[in-house]
Amino acid sequence: MKALEFLSLIVVDYTTSITMIQELGSLKKLRTLGLDWRIGTQHRDKSIYTDKFVSVLGNLGRSNLQYLTLISPWSLDFILDPWSPAPHLLQELGTKGWNLSKIPTWMISLANLTYLDIEVKVTQETLEILGDFPSLLFLKLHSNIAGPRECCLVSRSRFQCLKKFNIFGWTSLMFEEGSMPVLDTLELQIIVRDAQNSKGIGHPDCGIRYLSALRKLVVNIHCQGARIEEVEALEAAIQIGASMLPNQPKPALHRFEVAEMVKDDAKHDEEEDKRQISTPTWFFFNSSGSGGGQDTTSSLCLDLLQDG
Repeated sequence: MKALEFLSLIVVDYTTSITMIQELGSLKKLRTLGLDWRIGTQHRDKSIYTDKFVSVLGNLGRSNLQYLTLISPWSLDFILDPWSPAPHLLQELGTKGWNLSKIPTWMISLANLTYLDIEVKVTQETLEILGDFPSLLFLKLHSNIAGPRECCLVSRSRFQCLKKFNIFGWTSLMFEEGSMPVLDTLELQIIVRDAQNSKGIGHPDCGIRYLSALRKLVVNIHCQGARIEEVEALEAAIQIGASMLPNQPKPALHRFEVAEMVKDDAKHDEEEDKRQISTPTWFFFNSSGSGGGQDTTSSLCLDLLQDG
């Protein structure tokens, strides 16, 4: 058991003993760990479980842990607590199911981290912390926390070795000239209304024109509350920005929430003036004599022609 190097998924719930969690810390050769955390806030021994688990992760971090995935429908904010020492050999880290309120401070020291897939509230501070990771090649951010949104600036001094970047959720980004100099693949979400409000900050293409190494671009455009002309203007700006790049990537543009766009009322600037000219058919009947009821239409027409 102590020679074990790979544990793809372990479920920790109310049936899991504290002893079993402690035994994880003795697996000195463990390189890969996946853990499904199901200790909810209502659990009476929650603090005991979380304290013990953080201690175990610290022990594994001192040995050989390189790949870690944490899944939970409950809060994972307990991993914000300091790890001593930090898992300095960690190369890949993923958290799924719960948005962290911020980036844990112990992550800053992960000099070997190349892959990060994390659900976290994305702010300017978040990008500044992640942008200083020296070895980060792949970054996937999920930010599903709704509320007031700021436009976050990706500056030229950060993300120097990042090659692939995926960001999903309620976040607006603006790329500064010279930012992400080796980025090859980008998938992001743009909220049209936020892009309109950020026009004074940067280019209408959100700075995509500055990603000089870009080869693949996917943009998910959220149209809620926007007008069709605003959506089309944003799409045109993205296409123009991409065409200015050395590799000229062809952007894949996907619209979402189209049904919630603002629709203009139909306006009729000019009314059609339709005049229907109807010529009545007159029938004259002679009510006197034996010719009563005789049709005199032909004779009337002749009289009109003669008068003309």
